[in-house]
Amino acid sequence: MIHNEAGPNGRVAAARLTPTPTALYFLYGANEDLLYVGVAADPEKRWYQHSCEKEWWRLVERKEKIWFDNRPAAEDAEARAIVTLRPRFNVAGQPQPEITRVPGAELVTGSADIADHLRGRIASGELAPGSLFPSETQLQREYGFGRDAVRKAVGYLASEGLVVVQHGRRSTVADFTDKEAVLVAAGSTVDARSPTMAEREALRMPHGWPVLHVVRPDGSGDLYPAHRYRVVVASAE
Repeated sequence: MIHNEAGPNGRVAAARLTPTPTALYFLYGANEDLLYVGVAADPEKRWYQHSCEKEWWRLVERKEKIWFDNRPAAEDAEARAIVTLRPRFNVAGQPQPEITRVPGAELVTGSADIADHLRGRIASGELAPGSLFPSETQLQREYGFGRDAVRKAVGYLASEGLVVVQHGRRSTVADFTDKEAVLVAAGSTVDARSPTMAEREALRMPHGWPVLHVVRPDGSGDLYPAHRYRVVVASAE
């Protein structure tokens, strides 16, 4: 978008460019089959053009879009999506724009890489314990992937106990500070695993946290919810 501003003498000053918000859009068919990825400042208008020009448009069942502040950012995200997600009807082998990388990370190519980069941000303290976790929309914009890929990545972190997911509320980064210490006998083993539904209900655990399974030398065992306890094994004398 170009704005022309008049100076004090009435003359038009040099044109000033304003970045145009641009959408990265995903078109899905049956069974969440990704049909096409594109960018447009006016996605509704672009979709109408597709409907008039593309035979595959009749297969579209769901549309999803992510807004970027400017077209170059949207095109970078489009390039990543085409290379890694391989939409069915994007032109194969066409020259792709240079793919940008998330600062400080290797090339992000899918849910597993998104999750790995987020683990690093949690470990470094960038995403602090107990803080609000980025929303799905924020993660889509940052990594240039659709909702399904982002949800899958967050699911990995939740299953590992790094993110606490609570329905109807923003997810939070797991807070491993100020937990009650449990001292167990020397020679005990401690394993972390996902709780069963019955265990989660009995221990009143939020979704996404593991249980700590302690097995003592005599064979007896206990479960401790990892969001409340940390287990300390006594040293052998």
